[in-house]
Amino acid sequence: MPTKHQTLRKLVSPVLLAVALVASAAACQPDDATSKKPLTWHIQLSGAIDTNLPAQIFDLDGFNTPASTVKALNAKGKITICYVDLGSIENYRADYGDFAPEALSKQNPEWPDEQWLNILRLDVPGPTGKTARQLLQARLDMCKDKGFHGVDPDMIEVYAASGVTFAPASRKITYADQITFNRWIADEAHARGMLVGLKGDIEQARDLAPYFDFSVNEECHYYDECHLLDGFTKADKPVLNIEYAGSDASFVSGVCPKADRAGFFTVKKKMSLNAWTLHCPS
Repeated sequence: MPTKHQTLRKLVSPVLLAVALVASAAACQPDDATSKKPLTWHIQLSGAIDTNLPAQIFDLDGFNTPASTVKALNAKGKITICYVDLGSIENYRADYGDFAPEALSKQNPEWPDEQWLNILRLDVPGPTGKTARQLLQARLDMCKDKGFHGVDPDMIEVYAASGVTFAPASRKITYADQITFNRWIADEAHARGMLVGLKGDIEQARDLAPYFDFSVNEECHYYDECHLLDGFTKADKPVLNIEYAGSDASFVSGVCPKADRAGFFTVKKKMSLNAWTLHCPS
């Protein structure tokens, strides 16, 4: 009977093997102070992309990054990840008007230019006749067509969000509803031969780790919740971690040793997610 890793290698592109090897090389024992992590990654959602950066993984905005940039990075042997909202819809995206109003929440107080997606109404047709499910599939197709190796699907934790109001009203979205939706995203990405990361949704990480190839986490060190990602590290799946708070010095001296012991690939970024990046020393 094939192992989980053998099954995944057959399911998705050969890039998965590269990521799996990197993750295995990075997995270190807690007391191994001499371990070196070979992986660097770069997430950038604003500003011009420098394809000559030494990072091995580039996580870039799927809508705004041209296929030519993705192709150039792929030609350099980089792993390219497509950042795309799949759990909320931004009002500045080209397909925003295609979503049925019934499938979207009222304005998100935290992110005023976004509306949560009602994952209970994925099959309600919008103005063009396409359902939210079909429009999300089209977003994944865009990532695939541009040549990205994987997907970083954001805002996939509506079940835990506070102050979410849908019109017309629907029942409360449950933990189980979110698991079903997030597993559907993973299946859709894999069906396209792409890697897929669990973005956020840290409280469901242990349940969802078997279905995702890596995790993209924001601020687990700041919130003291990195232990919830052990489903990924125990399976030798990469955790790509972003921290924002604190000084650069405290990041290097305080966060980086913890990240190294956990086997995380951690960077410090500005909230704008521009080109500036501080990597942990190797």
